[in-house]
Amino acid sequence: MKQQTQIGTAPILTTCPLNEACAGRRYRVRELSAQPGLCRRLREMGFCESSEFHLVNKSSCLLCEICGAKVALSAHLAKSILVEPSTI
Repeated sequence: MKQQTQIGTAPILTTCPLNEACAGRRYRVRELSAQPGLCRRLREMGFCESSEFHLVNKSSCLLCEICGAKVALSAHLAKSILVEPSTI
């Protein structure tokens, strides 16, 4: 579920699934909603709740830079990662 805040008349997206995020921006992981084994693997790769990363590119897969490494995720897997814009 997306959460939005209103500024004037234009809504600002505050949380969304990673597959709907914009490339070239920094995000913070808010929640993982995959199966337990998959959540464990995502955390091992650095996608822990509150961790920050850069979404480098979006195409058939999403390229993220996290913990000093570049990680490619499928769009299907990215749906299970709820993110919010980073404040950095």
